Amino acid sequence: MRGPLFLLLFVLLSLPFTLVSTLSSDGHSLLSLSKNLTIPTPILSTWTASDPDPCNWTGVECGSRHNYVVTLNLSGTGVSGTLGPDIGRLRFLRTLDLSINNISGSLPPELGNCPRLSYLDLSNNYLSGEFPESLFRIPVLEFVYLYNNSFNGPIPSSVGESSQLQYLWLNNNSLSGPLPASVGNLSELAYLDLGMNSLSGVIPESLNRLKNLYYLDLSENHFSGEITYGSENCTNMQYLYLSYNRFDGGIRRACAIVLNYLSGSIPLEIGQCSSLTELVLKENLLDGVIPAELGLLRNLTLLWLYTNHLHGEIPIEVWKIPTLEEVLIYNNSLSGQLPVEITELRHLKNLTLFNNNFSGVVPKGLGLNSGLLELDLSYNRFSGEIPPNLCFSKRLERLILAYNQFQGSIPLDIGECKSLWRLRLDHNNLSGPLPHLLENSGLIPLEIGNLVKLQVLDLSSNVLSGLLPPQISQCAGLQKLDLGFNSINGSIPLSLSKLTGLQYLISVSLVKKVSQIAQRGAHGTVYKAYLSPDKIYAVKKLTCTRKKGLSMSMNGSLHDVLHEIHPPPILLWEVRFKIALGVAQGLKYLHHDCNPAIVHRDIKPKNILLDLDMEPHISDFGIATLIDTSVSPKSSVIIGTIGYMSPETAFTTRKSKESDVYSYGVVLLELITRLKAVDPSFPENTDIVSWVNSNLNGREGHCLDRIIDPGLIREFMGSRDMEEVAKLLLLALRCTAKEAGDRPSMRDVVKQLTDLQMMFFSQK
Repeated sequence: MRGPLFLLLFVLLSLPFTLVSTLSSDGHSLLSLSKNLTIPTPILSTWTASDPDPCNWTGVECGSRHNYVVTLNLSGTGVSGTLGPDIGRLRFLRTLDLSINNISGSLPPELGNCPRLSYLDLSNNYLSGEFPESLFRIPVLEFVYLYNNSFNGPIPSSVGESSQLQYLWLNNNSLSGPLPASVGNLSELAYLDLGMNSLSGVIPESLNRLKNLYYLDLSENHFSGEITYGSENCTNMQYLYLSYNRFDGGIRRACAIVLNYLSGSIPLEIGQCSSLTELVLKENLLDGVIPAELGLLRNLTLLWLYTNHLHGEIPIEVWKIPTLEEVLIYNNSLSGQLPVEITELRHLKNLTLFNNNFSGVVPKGLGLNSGLLELDLSYNRFSGEIPPNLCFSKRLERLILAYNQFQGSIPLDIGECKSLWRLRLDHNNLSGPLPHLLENSGLIPLEIGNLVKLQVLDLSSNVLSGLLPPQISQCAGLQKLDLGFNSINGSIPLSLSKLTGLQYLISVSLVKKVSQIAQRGAHGTVYKAYLSPDKIYAVKKLTCTRKKGLSMSMNGSLHDVLHEIHPPPILLWEVRFKIALGVAQGLKYLHHDCNPAIVHRDIKPKNILLDLDMEPHISDFGIATLIDTSVSPKSSVIIGTIGYMSPETAFTTRKSKESDVYSYGVVLLELITRLKAVDPSFPENTDIVSWVNSNLNGREGHCLDRIIDPGLIREFMGSRDMEEVAKLLLLALRCTAKEAGDRPSMRDVVKQLTDLQMMFFSQK
C-alpha cells in the first residue's frame, strides 16, 4: 500500500510545477535572451511565461506545422544590450532580424548552432569583436547583413563553407586582413559588399569563379597590387566598385573600375561583361587606344573615360551602342571626327569631349533624335557650322563650344532654347550678332530675351554697338550682365529693374554715374556709384588699370556668393572645386614659396574675392600686383574670426601655418554645405566642424545628404556620383583635425587636389 501512496504523493507534488512550466523550450530561450537584451516594455509585456508557446509574442513567428520559433524580428524597435548565447538554442530559427537598434557586444559563437538560419540581419548596431568561425558554417545561410557596425579582425576562412550564400554585406566596419580565397567557393553569391573597411592584400583570383556575382564593392579599403578580377565568367557583373584603394600597375582584365591610380591600357576582355551598364575608368593613368570591344557592351548607359592619356580615335563600334546616355571622355589626347552614327543615339543626354584633338565637322543631325542636356566640345579643332538642331528637344541646358574653329552664325534654335542657362561660343571664327564672342560686331540680338533661364550673359570685349535692348529684362533668372569694353551707347533700360536677382551690372554707362567720394584708404580712393536709390556700388579707381585687374573682385567675396545673395545663385561643383584649389594654391605660395613665410591668420570667405571667371583671390595678397609699390600701405594686424580659428589659438597667439590650414578646412566645409562657419541652424555652441562630424558619426552613419548642399545633390542626381564631393569632405576633415600635427601642409593639400585631376571645363 505504501508504494501506490508514495506514487500518488509524488504526482500531486509535481502537479503545480507542471502547470507553471507549460512554456515551450523555445519560449524559455527567448526569455533568457531578454535578460541580456533590453527590450521595450510594449514588446516585452507580450512575452509571458504562462503562455504554452511564444507564437503570439510580438516579433516572434512559429512554423505552420509546429510551435517552434522560425522568426525573431525586432528591427528598429529600440532594443539595446547584448545578444546572449541562448540564441543558439532556437534550433528551428530561419530569420533573425535585429537591425537598426542599439545592440552592442560581440556575436556569440552559439549563433552557429542554428542549423536552419538562412536570413541574418544585425546591421546598423554597435556590435564589435571578430566574427566567430561557426557563423559561416551554417549550411543554409543565404542572406547576411552585418554592415554599419564596429566588427574588427579578419573575415574568417570559413566564409567559403556557406555554399548557399547569396548576399554578404559587411561594409562600414573595421575589418582587416586579406579577403579569403575561400570566397570563391560561394557559387551562389550575387552581392558582396566589403566597402569602407581596412581590408588589405590582393584581390584573390578565386573571385573569377563567381558566375552569379552581380554587385561587388571593395571600395575604401587598402587593397593593392594588380586588379585581376574579371574574366569570361563575369557576364552578370553590373556594379563593380574598387575606388579608394592602393591598386597599381595595369588592369589585367576587368569589368569596371572606379577611380584608382591605374596605368596601362583598357583590356580587350572588358567586352565580355555583356550585362555591364556603367563603365567608369575616370581620372587614371590609362594610355593606349579605346578598344573596339567596348562596342559589345550593348546595355552600356554610362561611359566615363575622362582624364587619362588615351589617344587615337573613338571606335565606330562605341557610337553604335544604342543605350548610351552619358559619354564623358574629356581630358585625353583623342583625335578624329565624330561619325554620323552619333546622331542615332536616341538616349544621349550628355556628350562631353573637351580638351582633346577632335577635328572636322560636327554631324548636322546631332540633337534631332535625342534629348540632349549637355554638350561640351570645347578646346578641340572642330570646324564648319554649329549644327542647327542641337536644341531640337528644347531641353538643352549647357552648350560649350569655345576654343574651336566653328564658322558662320549661331543657329536660330539656340535663341529659342529657353532651357539654356550656360552658353559659351568664345574663341571661334563665328560672325554676326552673337553673345560672348570675341571680335564680334553688330547689334545685340533682340532674341536674347527668349533665354528665360539664362543666368550669366557676358558680351564683354566685343565691338557691339547700339542700344541695350530692353528685351534682356525677359531673362528673369539673370544674375550677371557684363557689357564692358564695347561701343554700346544710350542709357540702361528701366525695365532691367525687374531683374530682382541681378547682382552684377557692368556697363560703360556705369563710369558716368560714379561721383561721390566715399572714403580714401591706404590703397586708393573709393567712390560711390548710384544706379538707383537702393543700388549703391563701391568703385575703386586704379592708377594703372588692366582688364584683368578690374575684374579681380567683380563677383564679390566667396561669403557673398555662398550666403548673402538672394536668391542664392547656382554654384556648380566645378566652380566650387576651382575655388578650393585656387585658395589652396594661394596659401601654398604664402606658406612655402615666400621667404620668410607668410601666415594669413584670417582665412575666411569674406577674405576670398572672386573675379569674373570665379577665380579666387586671397584678400591683400591676390591684388598685391595692383598696388603701387612706391606707397607703403598701412600694416594691419590680422586676427582670427570665430568659427575659423583653430583650437590651439585659444592657448597661444603664435602665428602658425597649421592655423591657416584649419581655417582653410572650414572654408572647404562652407563650400560643400553652403552653411556658415557658425550657422544659426546649428545647435547652441556648435560650429560647422563639430556639426559635420556629429552628422558623420551619428547613429544613422554617413548622412552625406544631410551635410551636402542640396544644390550639389540636385546637380549630381541621376547623372554623376558624389565621389568627388566625398573626397573633398574628407580633406576638409583632415584640415580641421583637432591636433595641429594631424593636419596636412598646404603643399600636401594642393598635391591631393591636383592629384584628383578633376579638370573641369571652367578650369581651362
